[in-house]
Amino acid sequence: MRETAPVRQFIGVPVEELREAGYDPARQIVPLWFGFSATLAEKPEKCVIEVSARSQFKLFVNGLSLLFGPCRGPREAAYWDSPDIAPYLKAGENRIVFKVFSYPEHPRGEEGP
Repeated sequence: MRETAPVRQFIGVPVEELREAGYDPARQIVPLWFGFSATLAEKPEKCVIEVSARSQFKLFVNGLSLLFGPCRGPREAAYWDSPDIAPYLKAGENRIVFKVFSYPEHPRGEEGP
């Protein structure tokens, strides 16, 4: 298996789309699901991924819940995890899914931290 340069892709949903769908992201927790399939010719020995979210996430690989993180921090800081998901991958089609929780800044409308 050959190594390639890291690919970093950030995904999300615009606040306007959440509002159009009936959510109030400024006042409520919004759970969002993101996922993709990866077809592998063979099971890799190692497959380290970098995972982050604005607030919290759950990582699932082929239906198994593997990771909950990162710890919540200030908006200016980005925390990430680097799990090796190779033990949970297989030759053929694999599903990698994230459930991301978007937490409101001021859930009860109060100002300040």
